Amino acid sequence: MKNYERPEIKDIKVNLEDIIAVSNNGSTNGGGSSSLSDLFGGK
Repeated sequence: MKNYERPEIKDIKVNLEDIIAVSNNGSTNGGGSSSLSDLFGGK
């Protein structure tokens, strides 16, 4: 049953945490959505 949990999913989880952290920082500067777009475009 452990095979059900793929490494890809864990990578996505880490990326989501990074995106949330960056968007939170962006919101403080008043550019949250811009930071998110940059992240998705850059990666």
